[in-house]
Amino acid sequence: MPLNSFRKDFGMLDIDPKDRDNTQANIVSTFQAGCFFGALLTFPAAERLGRRLTILVAAAIFVLGGTLMTAARGDINLIIGGRAIAGLGIGATSMCVPVYISETAPPSIRGRLVGIFEIASQGGGMLGFWINYATAQTIPDSSIAQWTIPLALQLVPGVLLFLGMLFNPESPRWLARRDRFEE
Repeated sequence: MPLNSFRKDFGMLDIDPKDRDNTQANIVSTFQAGCFFGALLTFPAAERLGRRLTILVAAAIFVLGGTLMTAARGDINLIIGGRAIAGLGIGATSMCVPVYISETAPPSIRGRLVGIFEIASQGGGMLGFWINYATAQTIPDSSIAQWTIPLALQLVPGVLLFLGMLFNPESPRWLARRDRFEE
């Protein structure tokens, strides 16, 4: 359920409930479609560009989508476009990060690290719901901050992933497949 300030800022309070529900469903579905295509298109990119660069690009795409959503200020097209772009980034990282972890981690902890990634991914989704709840309870409906704060906070993990990957090596398996054994 969208926050009341979001509905107000995007003109959803005075429209037919059916049209409002369709618009909200389209916003949600756009993200899911972006995730689907992001995951689908990432494997060829990861094989060609490498895991590290693919994750860097995916994180940058997610940050771009999140920035568009945060800056929307009443423009529903920016919300929908930003969700599609952010979905591409999330789908790409959801596919490529576990592969990267499994190819770089020592065998003795590989499974645990991929499991931690999955738990953190689901925990992040849960945290998002709690952030929405907290802003709905503490920030008045009249404030644009009620919906922009949750959107802006989603940028933090994307930026951290991008910055973290700058300091990580390429996957040894990908390097070996490219006959770059010295690296």
